[in-house]
Amino acid sequence: HRVHCVLGTQGGWRGLETPALECPEWVAEGNMPCYQHGIDSIGITGYFSGCLHGIVGWLAEDYTDEIRGWFDDQDGGIERALEQVTDGRHFSCSDTIEGMADTYAYFVDVATNRGITVVAYEGGQHITGNGHSVQNDQEFIDFHIAINRANGMKQIYEANFTNWHEMGGTLFVHFVDFGSPSKYGSWGALEYLGQETSPRWEAITEFNTQVPCWWD
Repeated sequence: HRVHCVLGTQGGWRGLETPALECPEWVAEGNMPCYQHGIDSIGITGYFSGCLHGIVGWLAEDYTDEIRGWFDDQDGGIERALEQVTDGRHFSCSDTIEGMADTYAYFVDVATNRGITVVAYEGGQHITGNGHSVQNDQEFIDFHIAINRANGMKQIYEANFTNWHEMGGTLFVHFVDFGSPSKYGSWGALEYLGQETSPRWEAITEFNTQVPCWWD
């Protein structure tokens, strides 16, 4: 009873969790579905990027030139980037705050129908060119780091946590506390141990202190 068993799956691949929860071959032998054998939660990720690395979908539509055009904005493209992360308004992308709310709702529905819950085993922003064609493009590296440092990221994080809460998720583990930004990503909510705060850090700590735990 002291162990909480989590079945890890992929938030971006709906239906992948079904055979692991249902175990049809096991059931065909006269047994109960696997989710009734000690699985307490489905574990997904809670990442969002706005597709700001520029490549979207299985067809690999390339928006890098469009994004690069934002760099000439007075703010370096930060406002448009935050809009894109919020709802994909500048080009089609499901990996947004709005899109993740739909993902959370889907998995909570899957879990609730089986009497279990949903956790995010890691999550947060995923705004980086890591693994894409712009990974070594210094303009994009600087752009991605600037977005993560922007004041508006606090509101982005608050919206993601609020959606998670309202859709019925439980524990959400942010990735990561401390980490220096680079071409590989700006994973740390704080960039170094002595940094007192940041917009993302404020969103995390304020949500933790101001929103009471809503699950057992």
